[in-house]
Amino acid sequence: MELVKVVNVTKRYKDLLALDNVNTEIKKGRIVGLVGKNGAGKSTLMKCIIGFSKFQGDIFIEGKEINYMDHKVFEDTAFIPDINSLDGRLSVKNFIKFFSGVHPKFNQGRFDNLFASSNLPLSKKISKLSKGMKTKLYLILILSLDVSFLILDEPTLGLDIVYRNEFYNTILSSFYNEERTVFISTHQVEEIEHILHDLIIIDEGKILTNDTIDNLLTYYKLITIDAKDRDKLKEIPHKVVTEGLSAIEVVVPRKSNLTGFKEAIPNLAHIFLYTLENAHETV
Repeated sequence: MELVKVVNVTKRYKDLLALDNVNTEIKKGRIVGLVGKNGAGKSTLMKCIIGFSKFQGDIFIEGKEINYMDHKVFEDTAFIPDINSLDGRLSVKNFIKFFSGVHPKFNQGRFDNLFASSNLPLSKKISKLSKGMKTKLYLILILSLDVSFLILDEPTLGLDIVYRNEFYNTILSSFYNEERTVFISTHQVEEIEHILHDLIIIDEGKILTNDTIDNLLTYYKLITIDAKDRDKLKEIPHKVVTEGLSAIEVVVPRKSNLTGFKEAIPNLAHIFLYTLENAHETV
């Protein structure tokens, strides 16, 4: 079932075309990754979906048209931008009090359960917290809202692997179910691969792919060939992902006629690189 529909959306920042006639959708009850290089249009698309940015075209959430700065969007949607938006002047305790007071869907019981194991210092000013602690605080607060649509824009940027793992594990254990939808942007697809149902790839403001993970893994194969056989790739869409002195690993369409080589299932990072390299090819 369709939750978000984006129709012919274009966004310009003066001479920069950030979104180029984008058409895509997000299905309800799914964890969807939005992947692209830095500057590909990920954050811009998210800001348009929640009405933070003006755009040309149409966007609908559950059939309702989204307008610029329409605060009704947040009746059932939560957005986690960069954690630098936290007010560093407040203590953790006072920020929690402020946040719970302005959000009518704040679930105090869920918050208490999440906060109990956080080890966050209530009396400390937010400006004195590490980036990992700030992210943990924001995540706990957002997950304490009774909403069905969670949007995360590069949520683990700059965090170490321990905090990244904890972040996504908390989403799975404390927020996601089949009635809720999570939309995550990143330029590091490998860190969210294990939780995704669907993947959207964006580049230079254009959607290159929007498909299920199961489908994507059937479209391609990872082959290992001798370096001396490289000429056999000339007529086939491909992306070299690992290159050694004697052998190379290459992503190719599964329907390609290359046979006799060691085959494996590519990961999403491989598929992402292949898609950027062969944006105008079909699988």
